[in-house]
Amino acid sequence: MATGITGGNAARPNEPLGILLAAGFSRRFGPQDKRHLPWNDRHCLAEASALPLLETLAHVVVVLRPEDEALAERLAHLGCEPLICPHAEQGMGASLAWGVRYLSDHRSGWIIGLADMPAVTAASVAGVRHALIDGASAARPVHAGWPGHPVGFSALARAALMALKGEMGAREIFMQLGGRLLPTDDAGVLLDIDEPAALR
Repeated sequence: MATGITGGNAARPNEPLGILLAAGFSRRFGPQDKRHLPWNDRHCLAEASALPLLETLAHVVVVLRPEDEALAERLAHLGCEPLICPHAEQGMGASLAWGVRYLSDHRSGWIIGLADMPAVTAASVAGVRHALIDGASAARPVHAGWPGHPVGFSALARAALMALKGEMGAREIFMQLGGRLLPTDDAGVLLDIDEPAALR
């Protein structure tokens, strides 16, 4: 589905790109596909999670499963570039590696968001963006002492991110790079909708 960064939304050379991970199976949530559930009067959970990235970054790729045609259309309408991961069932690490591999020619890094985190503000994304532009090897927001999302990585992390497999996360990569922690009052950087109770 995705063939490259096109149109008038191309990133400037020093701009990180966004990757929204939306290919998970939400097994902890139950039988419903939470990505389609309403978050507010206008947007579903996945759309609301994409908006702060779209408001802040020049280009956002959303990693999806092969059967996600309807969700891909909705997110493309917002401005995301859908990217189908053929082995999304292997886990989040595999999806993240797929997204970074697709954007591997980009030299200014990537900011990784999650499709079940709809309360993140654009200001938090902007903070990570500024840290990367300022020279941080990696950066993420911290609220009340807890690290949150989105997480930004410079091009120094390219090979390590592309080597992720299965459910492997990028926390160790962040630590190895000496990532920068960005204190924030935005509690949304910690709110992931893992269970139905979180929607309330």
